[in-house]
Amino acid sequence: MRKDYLRRIVFLVILAITIIFMLRFYFGYQRYLKSSVIGVVHQEKIGNYLIELSNWFHDLIYFSQFRQRLEKTEKENIYLLSELLKLKELEEENKSLLEILRIKKSKDWNASEAKIILVDSSGLSGSFWVNKGKKEGLNEGMNVILPEKILIGRLVECFESYCQGESIFGSLSDPGTKLSVENFRSGVLGILERDKRGSLILKLMPRNADIEIGDIFVTSSENINFVRGLLVARVKEIKKKDNYLPQYFLEPLFSQTRLFSVLVITSFIPSNTRSN
Repeated sequence: MRKDYLRRIVFLVILAITIIFMLRFYFGYQRYLKSSVIGVVHQEKIGNYLIELSNWFHDLIYFSQFRQRLEKTEKENIYLLSELLKLKELEEENKSLLEILRIKKSKDWNASEAKIILVDSSGLSGSFWVNKGKKEGLNEGMNVILPEKILIGRLVECFESYCQGESIFGSLSDPGTKLSVENFRSGVLGILERDKRGSLILKLMPRNADIEIGDIFVTSSENINFVRGLLVARVKEIKKKDNYLPQYFLEPLFSQTRLFSVLVITSFIPSNTRSN
């Protein structure tokens, strides 16, 4: 009995020692696993931080490059817009020149060449003088034009060797003087005159008239003193206001102070050379 009791005690001691060692091993291994996991987690956090930092620098560099490209694109757009406006102006000018060329091709009258010998430099009277007169077949009322078929005016008084002329824009400054004109492109009719400020304007125009900037106006058949189809002026500006009729401002196609060589249409003489 005593031996059995001692054996049981020894077995229990061995069992207790075994349990103690197992517990120590377990807790030691658990601490090791825990520290390992924490280390891995910390390494993962550091890795993520480095990745985010790298992405931030990449985005910063990319944004800088993108901003530079955007600024370059904006400059290119401004340049292209300016070039487009230039091309638009050239297109309008070419349209006007083509219209002028079309008009120049049609000619159903005879003309005599003459030289301008004197011009009213003030431009107030619109008077000019040519070096030919009655002995060369010139008479009052004959239309004076440039070789490009641009209307300058008409002869108002002729002598044996010279004549005095009057510019249409000089006569338009007189009260009551008007010129009937026609839009060469659309055929719209109107009355050309000067306002109190000296600007060339169109009168008696319908509200929705087909008129564009750059359009050429020519003399219409309603004029008794001028040949039909002569170039007169070009539309320079259109002002539109609510509830008001549009205002059309024109500019001459010649400068009176730069007149040298002209043509006098000899095959057209108005029945009344003094009236408009």
